[in-house]
Amino acid sequence: MANSKYTQVIDLVASGDLVWPSSQIFGCLVTGATFNPAHKKLSQLGVGTRATAQIQGRSLAPGGMCLGYPAFFNTVEGGIDYQVILAQELGHDDPNLLAFYDTDETGGPLRLDHTGTLVVRPVIAPEPFPEGVPTDSRLWMRL
Repeated sequence: MANSKYTQVIDLVASGDLVWPSSQIFGCLVTGATFNPAHKKLSQLGVGTRATAQIQGRSLAPGGMCLGYPAFFNTVEGGIDYQVILAQELGHDDPNLLAFYDTDETGGPLRLDHTGTLVVRPVIAPEPFPEGVPTDSRLWMRL
């Protein structure tokens, strides 16, 4: 299973331990990771991090969809299959896992043909826009 959220996300939100608009959320670019919905911490993936990117502009859309601006990973080596993990920073070295992406919009692997910037923007923003969000920001992450 790919492009999915970890099972703990619902519990983290319900307990108040994850507040999407204000928690520290980042994207983590990795290789060799596989999705296991029971994993809870970044250390459980057993892979090293190649790059990180803060997820900015986070808001809740109607219906509770969690949105945020795209993640940009600069100077990414081409010809490698990547995975992007959304994680919650907790102030120590083992963040909570939130979401896993390993395929693009065509169902192919996340990869660049040449070294460059990998932009992760999995969805188009909903209409109407969440209150207070600029309407010219139409590309979003979604959890």
